[in-house]
Amino acid sequence: MGTRQNRHRSRAPTRQGFAARRVPQPVNPGSVTFGAGRKALTFGNSKINLHSEDAPIAPHAKHPAPGSADLCFITSESIKTVIDHLHDCNVLIEAGPVSRTGALGPMISVYFRDPDGNLIEISFYQQA
Repeated sequence: MGTRQNRHRSRAPTRQGFAARRVPQPVNPGSVTFGAGRKALTFGNSKINLHSEDAPIAPHAKHPAPGSADLCFITSESIKTVIDHLHDCNVLIEAGPVSRTGALGPMISVYFRDPDGNLIEISFYQQA
């Protein structure tokens, strides 16, 4: 779940950073509307539910607030390709590339923020 101040602004850099021009994407990104006009970002068979700051949908985080999410997405593209793409999209890289350990082992990550200040990590698992 991602709490946001403005649903249109929150989706823009994430979708732009992942999907513009068929370059580095963790999986096939998109957005969906469901239920009573609820919104979510989709990535393959996963989704991130977007809740408005002034009307979070229950159940929700104990203290929902814009900029409180820390999300990691795995890509099959090289980190150099990811960084080049983020630069092409004028996305400010906050950190990286840096070595990290993910659920499946060593990976290289790059970090940036969406307009609400949520931390986005894009990671590439290193080959054994």
